[in-house]
Amino acid sequence: MNVADVVLRIVHSKDLIGQEEVDPSRVERLVRRLQSDGVLKNPPVVARAGSQHVVLDGVTRVAALRKLGVRDVLVQIVDYDGPGIDLHSWCHVIAGMHGRELMTAVKSHGGLEVQYTDLLLARIALSRRRILCYVMLRDRGVVSVAGGASPEERVTLVNEVVGLYVRRAQVYRVMGENLDALLEEYPDLSAVVVFPCYTCGEIMRTALNGAKLPMGVTRHAISGRALGLNVDLVMLDSDIPLEQKNLWLDNLIKSRIKNKRVRFYPEPVFRFDE
Repeated sequence: MNVADVVLRIVHSKDLIGQEEVDPSRVERLVRRLQSDGVLKNPPVVARAGSQHVVLDGVTRVAALRKLGVRDVLVQIVDYDGPGIDLHSWCHVIAGMHGRELMTAVKSHGGLEVQYTDLLLARIALSRRRILCYVMLRDRGVVSVAGGASPEERVTLVNEVVGLYVRRAQVYRVMGENLDALLEEYPDLSAVVVFPCYTCGEIMRTALNGAKLPMGVTRHAISGRALGLNVDLVMLDSDIPLEQKNLWLDNLIKSRIKNKRVRFYPEPVFRFDE
């Protein structure tokens, strides 16, 4: 991949649309970090939607910058239909909330259809979008959760399912549903919630219709992520017109390329400072 393929622009914060809910506690932590650092290290990743942009990764950063009143945001614009994006989903490991308590809350929700099932059948139903999600309990029981007649209703219900546990338990995002491996890593695990892998079209339609998926459900693997830009918040918040800001940005990037300060890492990376 060539650095010329990376599209970085400064855009108005008001022109950014989130596709998932944000965690207020994570926003507060990031606000304090931004105030301390004074820079935006890593740009949110967005996809164009007319004159606006849908935030695919980085909604917490956008929310924190808005809370600070910063006018503009540095973003990385990607082709959502291009080959450099792989779309996956996170699973939620739930700890600190007993499985029985979780299932009581789910069953008590009037709009949800709950049924004990087999793991293979649950996987098939989820892949065919017949259910909203399924829950793997610590005792190996599997429960499918269905409901909603329209895409809009299903998005609302998925948010409500997550809302039943997100503030009553510790929630960890994980990439797999291997219960044995997860129990080894999270000994206090009580349940694992498995979500469908939403398509690019579903995510864009949901965002542009004014709805949001739950936080920590969609996972974008993006080739050629731009990290470590460290753009000054004073510049982003200034009254300088966008055209001039983007000219400044272009010159900044050219300078870093000229001085050999840009490096491409083709291999997967572990970050220990998140």
